[in-house]
Amino acid sequence: MEGKRFADIRQFSLTQRTFTSRCGGLLLFVPDWVRLKLDAWVQAAHLPGSKKIPADDALRTCLALKLWSIERHSHVMALVADEGLALFAGLNAFPKKSDLSEYSSRIPHTKTGQLLAPGMTG
Repeated sequence: MEGKRFADIRQFSLTQRTFTSRCGGLLLFVPDWVRLKLDAWVQAAHLPGSKKIPADDALRTCLALKLWSIERHSHVMALVADEGLALFAGLNAFPKKSDLSEYSSRIPHTKTGQLLAPGMTG
């Protein structure tokens, strides 16, 4: 039996493997966030991050929830084991609701405004 997995970029691997994902369609958005230079947006807005979940991975985690229409962090628990969701976020495992809630509370409204500012889209 596999032990508990916690989201940690330091354990992320792109080793070739096969898995089933309910959220595999999210991977179709990868070319868009590369084209939009999403990582540069994160740096410009000075979003918070940690050693386990850096800011750009945290943003991709939140973006995945929005793109997959998961409205509340509490609804994510049914999907935390989905490897496709974790791959989209760039993490070894998808963060649990407590991590997501803690991260959301660290982002003041002003940071969200900076991220959505008109100059950030060009």
